[in-house]
Amino acid sequence: IVMQGFVQLSKMINSKNVPVRHVAPMLLIGESVHTNQNRYPLSAHFITDGIAIIIEYKVFKQMLLWSPKIAMAMFNLVNKSQQYLFQEMENQRVLNTTQRVALFFLEHQLLLSQLKHKEIAAILSLTPETFSRQVTKLKKSKCIVSKEGKIRLNEEKLKQLLE
Repeated sequence: IVMQGFVQLSKMINSKNVPVRHVAPMLLIGESVHTNQNRYPLSAHFITDGIAIIIEYKVFKQMLLWSPKIAMAMFNLVNKSQQYLFQEMENQRVLNTTQRVALFFLEHQLLLSQLKHKEIAAILSLTPETFSRQVTKLKKSKCIVSKEGKIRLNEEKLKQLLE
């Protein structure tokens, strides 16, 4: 379970580590490995500072069977993961590229200094060039200010973009 930070899932293809997906806080990684007995040929690493909880599945399964509180907490976590994925799909469908970047900046202010532009672009499923154009657009409209590599947000203007 990713508690804080962003995790990048990667797959080895032709001796290259290819990013497959990014996982946000409070989402599960690899749950299907244990529940469905699937192989999971991906590696995972944090691209920001982060905290993850690693669960010993056999012990957890026994506890889950005996504790309604743990079962309910797990159900809520799975539900939250599902809601997050649905929201991401909805954002991809409804928001334009500038709005998606603005929303990411607002939701992840504390991580902006830890992430490179190409990492944010990958999280948003954008090319680095497209992301860079959106950042330039946000700077010109004074929604963000970049000084010495740090991004300062004009939250009011960013929120207006999302209306």
